[in-house]
This record gives sequence, C-alpha cells and structure tokens, in this order.
Amino acid sequence: MTILQRVIGGFAVLVLLLLIMAGISYQNTQSIGSRLSIITGQSAPLSRAASELYVHILRANQALLAIQISTDPKQIEDGKRPFTESIAQFNQLLDSTVAYTGEHEALLANLAQQRQQVTAYAEQAQALMSSHLQHVQQVTLTRKLQGYSSAQAMQLTSYLRDYIAHARSVSEPQQVAAAEKLLLEVNKSYDGFAAHAVTPAIDKLQRVLNLQDEVISTRAQALTEIDPRGGRIAGVMVNRLLTDLTAADGLFQAYQVEAKLAVQVQQQRTAVEAALKATLDRIGEFGSQSLEVASQASDSANATIGTSRSVLLIACVLAVLAAVAIGTWVAFSLRRPLAAFRDVLKTLTAGDMRVSFDVSRKDEFGELGGYLNELTKALQNTFRELISSADALAVTAGSNALNSEQTTRVVDEQKDRLQSAPRP
Repeated sequence: MTILQRVIGGFAVLVLLLLIMAGISYQNTQSIGSRLSIITGQSAPLSRAASELYVHILRANQALLAIQISTDPKQIEDGKRPFTESIAQFNQLLDSTVAYTGEHEALLANLAQQRQQVTAYAEQAQALMSSHLQHVQQVTLTRKLQGYSSAQAMQLTSYLRDYIAHARSVSEPQQVAAAEKLLLEVNKSYDGFAAHAVTPAIDKLQRVLNLQDEVISTRAQALTEIDPRGGRIAGVMVNRLLTDLTAADGLFQAYQVEAKLAVQVQQQRTAVEAALKATLDRIGEFGSQSLEVASQASDSANATIGTSRSVLLIACVLAVLAAVAIGTWVAFSLRRPLAAFRDVLKTLTAGDMRVSFDVSRKDEFGELGGYLNELTKALQNTFRELISSADALAVTAGSNALNSEQTTRVVDEQKDRLQSAPRP
C-alpha cells in the first residue's frame, strides 16, 4: 500500500466517521422534530379541544339550568335554542378533533364515547325541558284552579256560617248540628288544599282528602233531609267541592298531576346530572390522555436527545481515537523507511558505495530506494571507470617519464661527447 493510499484511507475513515455522526445527528434531529411536532401539532390542539369541550358542555348545562328556574313557557322555549347551539358546537368540535388524534386509538375511543354520552345527555335534557314545561303549565293550571277553589271555599263556608247562625236564632238544633258537621268536613277539605298550596305534600293531601267526597256527600244529604231548601242551596256549592275532589279536571287531580310531573322532573334532573358528570369525566379523561401524549412525546424527545448526546460523544471519541491511530499508523509507516533511507544516505555520504536500499516495500520509499540503488550502481560504475582511467593515466605517465628519462640521458651523453671532442 502506497503512502498516498494510506493517507487517503485514513482520511476516508475519518470522513466515514464524520458522515456517520452527521447521519446520527440528522436521524436524531428528525426524531426530536417528530416528537416536538406531536407536542405542538397534536397535544396542544387536543388539550385546547378538551378545554373547549368543557366550555361547550357547561354552556349547554347553563342554558338548561336557566330553563329549569324559569316559570315562563316562552322563556323556556327560547332557552332551548342556546342549549341546542352549544350541543351542536360540541359535536362539531368532536368532528374536528379527530384529525389531531393521529394513531392514538385510546383518544379515538374516548371521542366516540364522548359523542355517545353527549347524545344521551342531550336527549335526557330535551326530555327534562319538556317535562319542566309541562310542570310549569300544570302549576299554572293548578294555581288557577286553587284560586277558583279558594273563592268557592269562602262562598260555601260563609253560607254555612250564616245558615248555622240563622238556625240557632230560630232554635233548630238539628239543622245547626247537620250544618256544623258539613262545615267541619268542608273546612277540612279546603284547609288541606290551602296547606298543600303553601307546602306541597301530595301524600299528606291524599290522607287528608281520603273518602272526603263520601263524607261530604253524606253530610250534605243529611242537611237536605232536615232542611230540603237549605240543603239544596248548600248542595249546589258542595258539588263544586266534590268536583275538585273527584273530577278529572278537579283541583285534587291537578295536584296529583303536578306532583307526578315534579317527581318526573326530579328523576330526569338526576339522570341529566349523571349524564353530565359522565360526559365531564370523559372529557377530563380525554384531557389527561392528551397531556399523557405530550408527556410521552417529551420523554421520548428527552431520551432521544440523551441518546444522541451519548452516541455523538462516543462517535467523537472514536473519531479522535481513529485520527490518533491513523496518524500514528501513518507516522510509523513513514518513520522506519525514512530512517532506513537516512542511514543509506549517510553511508553513501561517508563514501561507502556498497550499501543498497531495501526495495521490497510496495510504496514510494520502495520506488525511491530502487532509484537510489540505481544511482549507487551508476556511481559505482562511474568510480570504476574513473579508477580504470586513473590507472591508465598512471601507466601512460610512467611510460612518459621513462621516455623522458631516456631522452634526457641520450641528450646528456651527446652533450658529454660534444664537450670531450677536440677542438680544431
């Protein structure tokens, strides 16, 4: 492996680690973003929807309470409109809230239950409003009949008192006794009606008026037998009382209908309150589930952040360790061949041409070593040639010196001969 390949490989490992870190960061960012979108895009609208559902159902119940305290039939009819509008807004909000539930089946089931319960609440409330209207109308009728009965009571009791006073004045003890007995039963009946008008108690009124029609009829018949004329006059007024006691459109029957309607209204009010409580509990559960969704998303986001921090820290440590390892590896990969290359150069510098570099390496140092060995061989060849040339020059120089010496000797001999020759 060449040095360039090692360096490129090291950088490639570092880049791979950086890409892994970037990928992990991106994935964690997407995960955190999705959790935050759950908080902002689902949980917040769901919590707001829960609050608005509370408002609509309480507003509808407020309209229902206003109807229950009203005694005006027109106000009761007019009060149905805000109740119906609040229920319609509640159902519309339920429809729009489904879009924010996502994949949470519990929230969808809760909304379905809320729809069922608010439907039951609305039906029971409508029945309560109808019963309350009937009760108000019946109370109005009863008060009207009670007014008539009070006037009749005054008329009948006044007549009987006058009759008793007259009978006493003419000394008719039988007439006085019969009239007093009739007056006693008449007062008992009318006093029972008057007491019930002040404090309604239908059971007590029934006990008071039990068999009163028969007793009054008997007392009126006894008076008629003693005094036919006076008995007939009293009988006409007594018949009105008997009508109040026994007729379907009489006062006693009206009180019974009123009491029955009052019981019905109370039972329906209890059922409405139970339905309202169930609906409010379901809305509260929905709000808790919405907060739980936000809490789960927040916990998941925090866990993801913690995991991301740990993974990034580990990745950073690994990157640092990889960088150190790669740097060390590259340094050691360069150190030994550089040291060998330096030793070879020092030996060459010292003049030893016999050294050679290890060319078994498959990198740039092996290639440079091959070039250095070739240079060494070239230098060795050059030095050999120079030595051969020097030797040849030395031989030539020796030969030239011998020739020069011989020449010098011949010249000297010739000179000696010339000096020793006789002169003429």
